[in-house]
Amino acid sequence: MVTEALDGIAGRPVVQVFGTNAGAAIPLGAYAHMLPARFPVGGWGNLLRWAADAVAPSPTLLHVDDAHLLDATSAALVHHLVVHGRATAVVTVRSGEPSPDSIMALWKNDLIPRLELAPLSAEETRLLLSRALGGQVALWTARRLHAAALGNILFLRELVLAGQEQGCLRRSPQGVWQWQGELRVSSRLRELIEARLGGVGDAEREVLEFVALGEPLDADILSGLVPRPAVDRAEAGQFITTGWQEDRLVARLAHPLYGDAVRSAMGPFRTRSLVRRLAQAVQAAGMRRRGDLVRVAVWQLDGERAADPALLIQACQAAWAAWDLDLAIRLGRAALDAGGGATVAATLGSLLLFTGQGREAEAVLVRTRELIASDEELVAHHVVRAWNLIFGLGREAEAFQVLAVAEGATTVPALLQHILSMRAGFHMYAGRLREAEQDLDRARELGELETWLTGMMNALSAWILVLRGRLGEGLALAAGTLSGSETWREKTPFVEHVLEDAICLAHLFAGSLDAAEAVATERLALDGPRPGPRATSSGVLGMVHRLRGQVQDALRWCGDSAECWDSIPLVTTAPCRGEFAIVAALAGDLEAARRVFPGDEESAPLLSFTGVGFLLPLARTWMTALAGDTQGAIARALAAADDAERHGLHSWQVFALHDVVRLGAATRVAGRLAGLADLVEGELVVLCARHAAARTGKALEEVSADFERLGMILYAAEAAAQASLAHAAEGRERHARALAGRAYDLASRCQGAHTPALAHLSAPRLTASEWEIARLAAAGLTNRQIAGRRVISIRTVSSHLNRVYHKLGVSDRTGLARRLNTLSPHQAGPWTGTGSGDGGRFDQTAT
Repeated sequence: MVTEALDGIAGRPVVQVFGTNAGAAIPLGAYAHMLPARFPVGGWGNLLRWAADAVAPSPTLLHVDDAHLLDATSAALVHHLVVHGRATAVVTVRSGEPSPDSIMALWKNDLIPRLELAPLSAEETRLLLSRALGGQVALWTARRLHAAALGNILFLRELVLAGQEQGCLRRSPQGVWQWQGELRVSSRLRELIEARLGGVGDAEREVLEFVALGEPLDADILSGLVPRPAVDRAEAGQFITTGWQEDRLVARLAHPLYGDAVRSAMGPFRTRSLVRRLAQAVQAAGMRRRGDLVRVAVWQLDGERAADPALLIQACQAAWAAWDLDLAIRLGRAALDAGGGATVAATLGSLLLFTGQGREAEAVLVRTRELIASDEELVAHHVVRAWNLIFGLGREAEAFQVLAVAEGATTVPALLQHILSMRAGFHMYAGRLREAEQDLDRARELGELETWLTGMMNALSAWILVLRGRLGEGLALAAGTLSGSETWREKTPFVEHVLEDAICLAHLFAGSLDAAEAVATERLALDGPRPGPRATSSGVLGMVHRLRGQVQDALRWCGDSAECWDSIPLVTTAPCRGEFAIVAALAGDLEAARRVFPGDEESAPLLSFTGVGFLLPLARTWMTALAGDTQGAIARALAAADDAERHGLHSWQVFALHDVVRLGAATRVAGRLAGLADLVEGELVVLCARHAAARTGKALEEVSADFERLGMILYAAEAAAQASLAHAAEGRERHARALAGRAYDLASRCQGAHTPALAHLSAPRLTASEWEIARLAAAGLTNRQIAGRRVISIRTVSSHLNRVYHKLGVSDRTGLARRLNTLSPHQAGPWTGTGSGDGGRFDQTAT
């Protein structure tokens, strides 16, 4: 950064001095490249003045890097040059490192100002990565790199270079930079870190090794493994840090990247020895802390010690509950190899399904059928296999056959409830709500439910209520069940995300964009490496921003999770894929929209998940419209609405029918939307029905204003554009001009969205005089002041402003100022908007 700053200063020589560990042992060693080869004849005299004459014979810019490593004489020379005005110095020191007194005196005595350079924040890291890589960086990728580099720009740069060289950091088909796989440091970065750790003694190195293998490591356990003085020295040297976690003091490495460097320097025999000691120490302490169970199991595996199958099974379930799926799979495999049985196979199969490894899950489940030893194991095994068949492999008929075998093999009510609830899930995701409700009712009739099963069934019921339009009931059930998640999370961790999805959709269907955004944003901040929830949260945020008219922002949100689309089940990615296709089409990128469909667009397996993937048929509507076939798009929207009606998906039906209105065929769906207003709760459906029923310019104008009030700027722009045409058809040209200006204003806030309703809009035309008067009024001048400046009457100014207000669709100077920001002073000339109608009657079926 200093080099960049000094490169911009011309006309003065720059002297560069670098502090090093080697040079610190030699007086004036940092200046060796600038001093004369021989000492002056007659002795040293004034050493500092002699050196100053050699280094800075005239006023100089002095750049001193790593000044904390300078020897005392070199540091004194820096101070001498600054004090006597022979150099303007820019000096860098590393935070936390002791510096020579002469260097400290520079800022303590106010000789030069001190600037603290804080580490990059997470957002600054994301922005820097986006600019350096020349494109969008996935949110989770940016977070991973920020957490690894901890705001250190040098480390961040080396990670990026290593990621590109190793192929871990690459651009997705959607144009988003993503990191896939583990974060591994390059040899160059490892050398930089080792240089930082070079002064560590043997005892402190052992401290670092234990912490690198076990962080966060209980401080008492660490002190029992190594001498306490060594721990104190490691902390004093800022190689480790200590802090409170819950009710215990724990040790961590001072920088996340130290761990990889320390572990890489350890041989396999030493690593095994240390992890065995760690496992023994934590087990001896009782494994009372959160995460101890999982860590001990991992250490036993790393230490190649025969692990307890029961411990591995428990650790696998704990890792899954924490959504560390890769670790859970590793522990599950180990547990199965250690003789875990059919129950472990079912757990492993679920994990493989959730990580998009459906074929391997099927192989594991088929291979372990002979291990089934009880009705409980049979049901668990068959249920997981059925879920994998339908969601992992798309073999729905076979999945129902597997469930039927399980149902016929038991009469135990609790097991039958398990089977029925799983089958209800199949039906719900496929959009067969009536069949799902029947299975849930049958399960409840069999008696009291186990706690974990109650959570899952409530999640399905909440989804059904939301899809049917009973938003208040669905929201209350989902929120209430989520508040009691501690009773079922460990057994069924995925249910938490099913409930959160239902809550987000309930808010969206009601038109509460801010509430939906708040839930999705908070969830995204907590989701960490969980790809499924990240995909659904990104899809929700994409839909929120699209409805607000922020098409490019929506595209970025949807593309942000594209890195995990191929590593999780299709059913999980269907909503985000559908939203991405819609906004890509609205942005004019039909090719990108088509790429979200795996395989043939018409027969893609994604489309079978009607209950959760309804955005996909809506996407096809807009892909058809933006390809220029408006009538074909209307037919697709009507077909999607018919499909939603057959399935009882009233909430999705509202969006499909309203798309018909937006495409200009309101008369074909007005009655159906009015009927849905009695079935679906919330303000949005009422407003969509009003939009369909509006036949006059005034009615459409009011609809546009209400859409804007809800924050749905794209819908508001389309309704305003339709209102302009209606006013023109009714012969009210001044109103038509005003609404055309308002529509253009709203559309200009939609980040380049393309829809048929907006296609006829053009920038309102102002004459040169109107433009000048509008510019002065927007700047805050009164009519009298404008008249004086233009040498015209106040009445003329008022008349001009009235025409400007009508043309631009604004009513005051504040609105005028905002509108002028979207226009060019060259936009002058008559307004050319036209209406369409028959005998003065505006017909929204015209497009």
